[in-house]
Formats: sequence, C-alpha cells, structure tokens
Amino acid sequence: MAGNGNHTTSLNTYLKVYGALLVLTVLTVWIAQFHFGALNTVIAMFIATIKVLVVMYWFMHLNHDTTLNKVVIGSAFFFVFVFFGFIAIDVFSRHNFSTTELSKPQPVQQQTTEEAPKAE
Repeated sequence: MAGNGNHTTSLNTYLKVYGALLVLTVLTVWIAQFHFGALNTVIAMFIATIKVLVVMYWFMHLNHDTTLNKVVIGSAFFFVFVFFGFIAIDVFSRHNFSTTELSKPQPVQQQTTEEAPKAE
C-alpha cells in the first residue's frame, strides 16, 4: 500500500508501541472493575479504538501511507462511529418502552350507540 518506498522501524519504536498497548490493556482491565452504568461499553470501546489506531499506525505502517488511504480508513472509522451511534440511540431509548406495559392486554372499550339528537 505504501508507495513511498521501503520503510524500516526501529526496535525501540516497536517496544514503545508494545508498551503502549500493554498499558492500554491494563487500563481496560482496571476500568472494568468499576461500574459506570451504560458508559462501561463506551469506555471499553474508546480504549479499544485507541489500541486499533496504534496498531494500524505503526504495525500496518499507516504513518508512511498516502493521504488517500488515510482518508479512506478515517471515513471507515467515521461510519463505524455512526453505526454505533444509532445502536446507542436504540439502546438508550428502550427505557421509554416497558415490556410489561406492552405485554398487558389492553381493555376493549365498549362503543356506545347513543343516538345523536335529530335536527328538526
């Protein structure tokens, strides 16, 4: 993919990236010990996204890639966030619809057949 030639990355850089990924993994495990309610998944996905970006940037050599490829990958991330946004809207709006209220049989109202007064 990279059209800029052959690029080499030093061992020191790989060790720093490994350390960053290790720290982010420990952070994910540590954060999971706390209860943030509905934000638990959001926080875990945020840390996972950072780890994915680190892997893509260094191990997949996106830092040496063309601008077009960076835009394509960035737009893919944008649409993934839009997708997760719609899912979040669905999940967070479910409290408005209680399953117990929907499963109860609704009483049928009797229609009265009162005659309207006739105009004379």
